[in-house]
Amino acid sequence: MSSNGVKISDANIHRNGENGVFMHGSRNVEINRSYFRHNGMSGIQVAFGSTGIEKNFKFSDNTMEYNAADAIDINNRSPKTALDINCYILNNTSLQNGFVQGESTPDGSGIATLINVSGVTMRDNTARKNNRPALYLESCGQIKAVGNQADNQMEITKALEDLYLHGNTFGNITFIADVKAKKIKLEENNINNLHLPNGITIDSLILTRNQIRNAALNFNLTGNVILKENKIRSQAENVAVWIVQGTSFLLEKNEIESIKSTAVFVRKMATEVQLLHNQIRSADSCITEDGSKNLLVKGNSLTSLSGGKTRHTLFSTNPQGLQLINNEHTGVWWRPALVLKGEGDATVTGEKILVGKQKYGKVKVTQSAQ
Repeated sequence: MSSNGVKISDANIHRNGENGVFMHGSRNVEINRSYFRHNGMSGIQVAFGSTGIEKNFKFSDNTMEYNAADAIDINNRSPKTALDINCYILNNTSLQNGFVQGESTPDGSGIATLINVSGVTMRDNTARKNNRPALYLESCGQIKAVGNQADNQMEITKALEDLYLHGNTFGNITFIADVKAKKIKLEENNINNLHLPNGITIDSLILTRNQIRNAALNFNLTGNVILKENKIRSQAENVAVWIVQGTSFLLEKNEIESIKSTAVFVRKMATEVQLLHNQIRSADSCITEDGSKNLLVKGNSLTSLSGGKTRHTLFSTNPQGLQLINNEHTGVWWRPALVLKGEGDATVTGEKILVGKQKYGKVKVTQSAQ
């Protein structure tokens, strides 16, 4: 309580009724190479007073197993904005936290629960078979997670200033419907899916060189979205990438494959959408759109996979200034690959139909070889 300059090393802290280590209103605390097992609450808990002095924490090389609550719980329940605590959570291992006698408790994060804090870096932690999300963020500021490995999800709710995720493995990354974030960047992560509910606000959402193993991405938000050089695969009956609404969208140099449904669906409400130099493979339509204004589709390789119903490479209904430039279409010889339907207008420049046909219907098409 109200301590300064505490170090705990090489300890074995187990079977206590509450937390392994509890600190309140304290600063400059280091805990390393210690074992936390079978404690009645969290392995480590950081609690906060009202003066905002809590800062400079380092929790490294610890093992946290079978605790009833979280591995590390940093909980600043305060009406004030997120407090910068300068905290490092490094190379810890956790297993089966959040259970009592085999029954799950309301807690059990594997890496950490972070509430209303900023300046936290989590690096090279491993979490397995924990009850709750490996990483839980609520009303946080600047958060960085690099090289962490977890078999369950990460969960984000309420406010968020700047989140950087690099080289992590998570089951899923889930956003709750009340998220309002400034900048989120995901780089070189390996995840199952990214859950994005309707109506959230993210000023800047950037996904670069990630592997998304079973995608059902739903972009119906306020903000700017960039997807670049990702490998996105879906084995589900749902669309792999829904682009419904947002300020702007750029999809560039991604590999997108949907083996049971449409790969990319752009809705008419979406504005400032660019699909550039992607490799898209789909059992249904590679790209479907229903009138997104001035949609730009340029330099993409579009391939129809066997097993689908429509086998289209691109299907557009009522295009509104659709721009098709130098895309390659590999459909099937007995069905149209590039289909424009309904009314509207499109510009078609240098399209290459390698296999299949093109069908423009009543759409007004301005066409050129290059």
